[in-house]
Amino acid sequence: QPQIPRLWVPPITHYKSPPASSSSSLPDIDTERQALHFDFLSGFLGGFLINGSTSDGWTLTMSQQQTVLKSALDFMHSNKQRYFKPMIIGALAHDYNAKILSIKKYIQMMSDYYDANEDNAADIIYAQSPFAGFVVT
Repeated sequence: QPQIPRLWVPPITHYKSPPASSSSSLPDIDTERQALHFDFLSGFLGGFLINGSTSDGWTLTMSQQQTVLKSALDFMHSNKQRYFKPMIIGALAHDYNAKILSIKKYIQMMSDYYDANEDNAADIIYAQSPFAGFVVT
């Protein structure tokens, strides 16, 4: 009997109000709620599309997008055997140069996360992370 392939899903981004001391009017990413959401989804999925097509990916600032990505990486590394799933990242922007800049910022963020330098960043990111590629829209 054929099996249905596991789907890749863009998780919902969870928000919380910024602290009263914050001068920002933008909501914070609720990383604790994100982890609960990732935990629930991970048993059913083949992979994650981070900052994908749930529509809010288009409205998140780069800082918020990186927070979502970091929370996904932190979650997956918390229990690799259970949670480590392939991950593709949405490079969402309205023009070509912004898409390229977005990809560069994601690569720099992952290089920093994995303590990689310019000479070995690609090797380190692919060896240690769940990163599988970008979706450019």
